[in-house]
Amino acid sequence: MSSLPSVPPLQPISGVNPVQPYFIAIVIDDVAQQVMNIDGQTAAMFLSNPKFIQCDGTVAAGMVYNQNAGTWSLPTK
Repeated sequence: MSSLPSVPPLQPISGVNPVQPYFIAIVIDDVAQQVMNIDGQTAAMFLSNPKFIQCDGTVAAGMVYNQNAGTWSLPTK
């Protein structure tokens, strides 16, 4: 595994995608279900132990999820 490119740190949402391709596998019960060829920012996002929350089409990148209320809101500044 030492020949794999190191995954860059997760950056704030910026819309900039590095050119370096990364391969990651989605593994469920120790079986690779899918292998994806993705950019470094997406690899960093998937490999940072994210939560997956089902939502509707009104949720946009940058919105904040309130786990206790089950609601989404725009961030406060």
